[in-house]
Parts: sequence; structure tokens; C-alpha cells
Amino acid sequence: MKGVHNRIEFFLDTCAKDIIDGLNKNFDSHDFIMELIKNKETEYIIRLSHCKTFQNFHRQVGRYLKEKAIRKDFTIKSIGRGGSPNIKRYNSQNEKWEKTN
Repeated sequence: MKGVHNRIEFFLDTCAKDIIDGLNKNFDSHDFIMELIKNKETEYIIRLSHCKTFQNFHRQVGRYLKEKAIRKDFTIKSIGRGGSPNIKRYNSQNEKWEKTN
């Protein structure tokens, strides 16, 4: 799974900042994922196929955002967890983010 994680991280490194820049000041990981799909659909599907499930892939996206926020690679900070509709349109818990710039 480490190789898959590295490929996902490399992919997100190429587009995450632009996606974050296009989101509202307050957003959640589901918002980020929906924009990722909208802007990078083909690449998203390729990475998803390596993870087998939406949940596995989306969990890695959430961890990626958290790691980048902690290292201050992105100007975002966690403001806790909450529920919102996921890609399957049912409510699930995910991280809430606030832009700090």
C-alpha cells in the first residue's frame, strides 16, 4: 500500500494547492474531494482504482491534507470534525478546514 500512497501523494502535490485556492474560506474534506473530481476526473479515477474503495482513497486524501496542514505546506488549519454529504450523498464525518491566509 505504501507505493499506492506515494502515487496518491505525488498526484495531490500537483493539484491540491490550486483546488484549495478555489474553495471557500471554510471547507471540509468532502468539498476538496468533490473539487478534485471536478477538476481532475481521469486522474482521480486512476488513483481510486488502485485503492479499491472510495473510503480507502478518501481517507488517504484526508490524511494528506492533515499532514500538509501540520507541516504548514498549505495555509489551512483544522477546525474540527463534522458531518457532510460524501460522494455517495450520505452524511459522514470528515475534517473541517479553514484557510489561514
